[in-house]
Amino acid sequence: MSPWLFGFSSFLVGWALQLVLLGIAFPASATPQWLMLSALALGGMGKTDLAQTLGLLWGLSLDVFGVSLFGSQGFLLMLTGYVAGRASRQLNAEKPATQLTLAFLGSFFFMAGLFVLEYFFRSLTAPRHFSFWTAFFEFALNLALAPLVFLFWRKWLELWSRMEKERAS
Repeated sequence: MSPWLFGFSSFLVGWALQLVLLGIAFPASATPQWLMLSALALGGMGKTDLAQTLGLLWGLSLDVFGVSLFGSQGFLLMLTGYVAGRASRQLNAEKPATQLTLAFLGSFFFMAGLFVLEYFFRSLTAPRHFSFWTAFFEFALNLALAPLVFLFWRKWLELWSRMEKERAS
């Protein structure tokens, strides 16, 4: 199986699941950050290059359709995947406590990073898209969804690994 096919299908699956979540009406217009959690999960499982690459592509895709500064989500998701991947040697990404900690720290880093980038690079008269309740519910949704995201990507990687072994034999 081609690594390009794996990467492209991973991109499409992640993007499709984020779009599904965007269509659900959550409280305070909050949306769980499936793609940020996915970059954390892939990085936490030691797939640093995949997490960085998909994080950048997912983030740029979000930037095209979003209201944030163009490139900010791409940069932050790429950096999130990199940091999680670098820390993966010291982490056991199978433990729910580790998953929740990564989700909490990743959510904080992502939201704080977006806020700082918007603050520095937008004009003072530009509208700000920040609400305490939206941030609170996004944190809660990310924490609730984190174990499912980690499980999903672990199964996805196992599926592709099994397909690769079958093809090789």
